[in-house]
Amino acid sequence: MSILSTCLCSIVVLLLLSYSTLFLMDYMQFLRNTTFYSSKHSMDIHVHGPCNDENHNTLHRFRAEFYLGPGASLYGWPSEGGLYVLSNCLGVELEFLGLDRFQNTPRPSFSDPAAESADEDAWCGKLRQLGAIWWKSEDTYTMSLLDETWRGDDAVIRVGWPAAGGVWVLKTTKDEAHRKGVAIIHNAYNMEERCEAIKQLGGVFYADPKDCPDLDLA
Repeated sequence: MSILSTCLCSIVVLLLLSYSTLFLMDYMQFLRNTTFYSSKHSMDIHVHGPCNDENHNTLHRFRAEFYLGPGASLYGWPSEGGLYVLSNCLGVELEFLGLDRFQNTPRPSFSDPAAESADEDAWCGKLRQLGAIWWKSEDTYTMSLLDETWRGDDAVIRVGWPAAGGVWVLKTTKDEAHRKGVAIIHNAYNMEERCEAIKQLGGVFYADPKDCPDLDLA
């Protein structure tokens, strides 16, 4: 009887592991189908810039897109490869970038691939101004979406651009941001208030934005 029970338990465990594996594979495929191109399209976009085929998914059709929120998700495809992602962009940041706060922003269409690539690189430069994260590949970014592990030492960067010039930058960790209440930054009505909030939280001011090592503006 004991041997039979052990065998049954082993079978149940194996079945659960099999179902879990199948679920994870199906979920990853779902993300790929709804969020990303195939690897071939990924290679194409690095060479030729963004594509505008209606069959392509929204990650490549839109520069800024609204999901559940908060805010919008912004994507840029630099000519050197990889992609920039700026998540949870709220009204102040969208206004700073000249984007619609209530509608998705489509990626512009060009007949000249060189002009398209140059325009996308300029867009990526704007994303870096707000601390966008660069990912080596779409797959790397995809896997990050599946990883819900809290890493308290992960970097958190918040940026403010005052009208008088220069830039305010707050760089901290997730744990420290939680302790400080960095979320107050999102309550700013405009960029000047955002800068004041960053200053209040211990941010650093750079008279020359290119001197900031965290924004890759040089």
